[in-house]
Amino acid sequence: MSETGSIRKPQSVQTQVLLLNAKGFSNRRIARDLQIHVGTVGRILKANKSDRGLTMLDALNAHGVTPDLLAHKLRERLDATEVKVSFHQGTAVYSGPLIAWKVQHDAEDMAHELRGDYPQPSGNKVTVPVQVVTNVTFPDER
Repeated sequence: MSETGSIRKPQSVQTQVLLLNAKGFSNRRIARDLQIHVGTVGRILKANKSDRGLTMLDALNAHGVTPDLLAHKLRERLDATEVKVSFHQGTAVYSGPLIAWKVQHDAEDMAHELRGDYPQPSGNKVTVPVQVVTNVTFPDER
């Protein structure tokens, strides 16, 4: 049957089935939660060749959370601004756009961490032998 002639569930239902399957729910539970037939759940999983093999990365991609989107959102946070509101004699006074230092700092830390600029913490402790040499002179006692 051609793609246009086949009866298919909307993409959102397929995505929900895949995500619930990745969480470990049974086909029967998925069908009950989404109010669809158990056979439909089986067909969706078979068509996607996903029998509990969906990874978190696959699930994020299925919902449109791609590396490009994350990079775009991170870039927006690196340039974040905020507007402060104060009240003077019962009237709201808004500041101009101010730099959102906390948001920008957190985004910068996240960017460096994602790029791998920070050393990875290791559970192993490294012991370095150190030799300390001191020369102490005492004044002669007379």
